[in-house]
Amino acid sequence: RPWLEWMGEQTALDHAAALFITLSPGLAAGCNELPPSLRSLFRPCALATPDAALICRTELIAGGWCDAERLGAKLAALFRLAASLLSSQPHYDWSLRSLKR
Repeated sequence: RPWLEWMGEQTALDHAAALFITLSPGLAAGCNELPPSLRSLFRPCALATPDAALICRTELIAGGWCDAERLGAKLAALFRLAASLLSSQPHYDWSLRSLKR
């Protein structure tokens, strides 16, 4: 079994383990871009846009709501419309994170 020496200790490598990093194209304030030498060690992978209606429905079902399918679709539509029609103030958060709160 291969070993890795890190900071004076030997650790066994587990080939079933994986490491994932997020490379945001917009780069948040205070973040530095990953150097090309380190970036080349990772494989790119594309992510699909999450289905907000399905997430709403699942959260409502888990919460015990009876008409979760219809309410989930309406809640997702409300968040989508609010995000597109309301002014872009920093205190407005219409992301999935706020949807799950």
